Amino acid sequence: MTAPGQTEGAVVAGAEAAAPHSQAELKADIEQTRERLGDTVQALMARADVRARAREKVGAVTARVGSRTAGIQRTVAGPSSRRIEVAVMAVSAAVLVAVSVALVLRSPRRRH
Repeated sequence: MTAPGQTEGAVVAGAEAAAPHSQAELKADIEQTRERLGDTVQALMARADVRARAREKVGAVTARVGSRTAGIQRTVAGPSSRRIEVAVMAVSAAVLVAVSVALVLRSPRRRH
């Protein structure tokens, strides 16, 4: 597209003036473009890798459950049997949640 008052030839001449003049400059420009394109492709692949993101999420949930279990074990260290029952229920619930999340994320989804 040309600007008002410009001819098609003027736009092409302007583009040529801005273009690199030597082969070395042109090769450097191509290499830089390839690097940027490679970075963009890697970023898109990371976003599209649902399995890896699901594994990260399961790992985070597992770590959180582990830290809560350790806290519950410290709390239960006393002789109270009621505390032990509460701790066992809490740990069981946390493990159930972690296993459920893992199963849901690992199950293959059918596409129609």
